[in-house]
Amino acid sequence: MTQVSMTIDELAVRTGVASRTIREYQSVGVLRPPQKVGRVGRYDDDHVRRLDAIAQLQQRGYSLAGIRDLFDAWESGRSLTAVIGADAGAVASSADERPAVFSGEQLEGFVSGITRRRPLRDKAVRCGLIEKVGDGWCVRSQSLLQLVADTTAMGVKADRALDVAVALADAAASVAQRATELFIDDIWRQHADAGCPDDSRDRIEAYVRRSRAMLQRAASSTLIGAVERAYGAATEVPAADDLRDLLGGLHVGVVDDHTTKEATA
Repeated sequence: MTQVSMTIDELAVRTGVASRTIREYQSVGVLRPPQKVGRVGRYDDDHVRRLDAIAQLQQRGYSLAGIRDLFDAWESGRSLTAVIGADAGAVASSADERPAVFSGEQLEGFVSGITRRRPLRDKAVRCGLIEKVGDGWCVRSQSLLQLVADTTAMGVKADRALDVAVALADAAASVAQRATELFIDDIWRQHADAGCPDDSRDRIEAYVRRSRAMLQRAASSTLIGAVERAYGAATEVPAADDLRDLLGGLHVGVVDDHTTKEATA
């Protein structure tokens, strides 16, 4: 099949996707770069199909980080139809989690007293686990809610189980504050003082979008590494043989060894 060659502006007109958005998609890895013909980037029908797929996934509520994971799965051998279809949620779940709304009764099924007991409810609200929305409750992270529920099912009091959600919220707020200060003080103000030309503004916008996605992935990886080290430290105390036996074969994180890949490539 003949591939139509287009400039980025022609691709934008054909797909209805702004040029700056196309560049952003390239920067976060959901759209491959164009082929260079001289100094001009040329796009083809594959770019059109990819932009259409991105639009479909965004309509379903996936972030660019989640979409990138979906495309990674597709490029590893799965069909794009399967990725966008019913199996897509399972592929994206590791990197992208959508908020959900539950009734009070449904939440009580997860954690008894989380909406009926005021101290417990207030603590869950303060740490951002739940938020009142109309007649229901919005849960930002269903995984975190499930973790609290699993912990209480092990016999831990709900107030104590929520301590993990509080710690996570505090750490997230601290990182968010630092990232925001860095952006405002060291990037935005510097470019604003220089007049912030159009090309610079495009770079800034792409940076903000990309940095949010990278923070999402980095936070997950960093936290998993910390959990792995904490479990390891717990087995080093005296008289911890049983605990060592239990945790010794469990690895929370998986390391991708690029040196081995390079050596065998």
